Amino acid sequence: MGRRGPFSENGSLHQPPTWHGGGTRPPPVSSDAKATRILARTFFNQLRSSGYTPTQVIAVATELIELVTCDLRDTDKVALENADNAEESRPVA
Repeated sequence: MGRRGPFSENGSLHQPPTWHGGGTRPPPVSSDAKATRILARTFFNQLRSSGYTPTQVIAVATELIELVTCDLRDTDKVALENADNAEESRPVA
């Protein structure tokens, strides 16, 4: 029986996180570079100790980057829509 987890055999996620793309974004945990490095190392070590190969770890990192990219794109889209709506609601002088 194969390893069970959130990733398929090719390294892609079975399901995206439920908060992605909707609702309120959770507050950032820390902007401290050292804390970020510790979190990344802990996540990496957890993946490796769970049996993930280096190729699978790269696939996880790629998925994370894709999720962040989509989130930023969605945030920019909402900001642009809000700016357009604000401009449309201004009274004409």
